[in-house]
Amino acid sequence: MGIFGNSKESAGVRKNGAEKKRIFLGLEIYFRKFWKLCLLNLIYILFCLPVITIGPATAGVTYVLRNFSREQPGFLWYDFWSAFKSNFKQSFVMGIINIIVYGAGAFGAYIYFLRIEENRAFLVLFIASLLLLVLYSIFNYYTYLVMVTVELKLSAILKNSFIFTVLGIKDNFFAWLINAAFIFLELMFFPITLLVILPIGFITPLFVKTFAAYPTVKKYCIDPMTPEDDEEKIFSDELLDSGDSEM
Repeated sequence: MGIFGNSKESAGVRKNGAEKKRIFLGLEIYFRKFWKLCLLNLIYILFCLPVITIGPATAGVTYVLRNFSREQPGFLWYDFWSAFKSNFKQSFVMGIINIIVYGAGAFGAYIYFLRIEENRAFLVLFIASLLLLVLYSIFNYYTYLVMVTVELKLSAILKNSFIFTVLGIKDNFFAWLINAAFIFLELMFFPITLLVILPIGFITPLFVKTFAAYPTVKKYCIDPMTPEDDEEKIFSDELLDSGDSEM
């Protein structure tokens, strides 16, 4: 089934050579890879259980989803585990940063919400907190994707992720709306949606954001630095900013 192994086939070519619209291609890949996505969702849940490994687990999953997005054949477990190990240091730090930022943002928004009746100024702070969380979540579309694609310092990964967030703002916002609707439905019908969360609840938003972010990374990162059809992880001192191979 292509789940285990340590070698990869070459990327395939469409028979008619026609390029599909991005949204239809995404749906096609999603349903074609559905059972592998279910398995990847389970792997992600298991590797996130220690909490502190959320970052490396996200890096591993992002690498697999990036390969799905560019329709690169591979082996699910081998690809996940390789990316998990090779990006462990940077992704671990990024995971801690995300826990702090999301935790502080959510806590702040909750406190502001409780105090709105005391002072209307807290409504502004509440809305600002939500907007910052949205922007940070969109920014986070790129952090792990850049991390598993290019060898850069973490500071350069963060800077380039911010630039990509601006460059791909239209696709980013559309992907965010899809994910927001998906998560809203999960929360609305909880706990019934546990039947969805366990098979695809976490991997679906990750797939959507990776698929939406990949074209921007490909256009501004991969294409200028590699020959066509040669998109393995790039070892470089420079992307849109300078950086060396260590964190």
